[in-house]
Amino acid sequence: MEQVPIEKEQAETTKKDLQTGDSAVPEMIKRRTRIKSTKTRALPSDRITFKKQLDLLCSYGVAYASSNSPVATKDVAGMVDLSEGTAALMNAFFVENEFLQRTEGRFTPAPGVIAFANAFQWEPETASNKLSPIVEVAWFAKAILPLLTMRPIEETSVIAKLAEVASADPQYKNQLRMTVDYLEASGLIQRDGTLIRLNKPSSLGEGKPKDLAGGAGAAVNKKDNPLLGDQPAGGVQFGVNIKIDMAELSGWAPERIAALFAGIAKVLSAKAGVDKE
Repeated sequence: MEQVPIEKEQAETTKKDLQTGDSAVPEMIKRRTRIKSTKTRALPSDRITFKKQLDLLCSYGVAYASSNSPVATKDVAGMVDLSEGTAALMNAFFVENEFLQRTEGRFTPAPGVIAFANAFQWEPETASNKLSPIVEVAWFAKAILPLLTMRPIEETSVIAKLAEVASADPQYKNQLRMTVDYLEASGLIQRDGTLIRLNKPSSLGEGKPKDLAGGAGAAVNKKDNPLLGDQPAGGVQFGVNIKIDMAELSGWAPERIAALFAGIAKVLSAKAGVDKE
């Protein structure tokens, strides 16, 4: 009986299976015919939990603050119980989105990462909000946040949009969902069941000092400064803004402090006299 070479027999079987649509096509052939991904964006690794990713990012901040020099991946991997190879899976995502800056094989964390690491020592539950300046300019934030200003969006639709922007196929679904985790952890969005909502922005001007210097375009509210009153056209209008640090005041002589408050009292008295007239 003629012996058929093994290679020829396998080729004949594969050809027959492909022609008949047999579902038993060898796994090797399936892998070879799989469409290659054209993903254009670095994504978080699904081999590392999201919490561990934040721990790793925090470790970069801690290590940099301790040495004040760029940090190697091997230096932080052990801090979060990861191998160097596994920790390195996050480097592309961290660098592309500017959490880290690569410097000759080492990494310098962004100021927001250092702030995150510092805040984590005091308020670990909310420390990741310090990452918001970095996250809000990342590609995934730019793709989603403008859409959320209109209305809440189903998370499945958010992930579909991210997949479109990143040219990512379904095998990256879990990794795309992790980018939403970064948006949530930084306080930019909130999850409401299956909906993604934009967190309410802070009030306009909140946290900024009021402009009482009278510079160009400065609008001073009379309620903010009782020394300003309604003045007729051609009148004189002025404001006084005095700031004295307590540390400085503590070094003043009693006579100097008394003179300060006596002067303020005279100004207020003069203002009250003008109002009576």
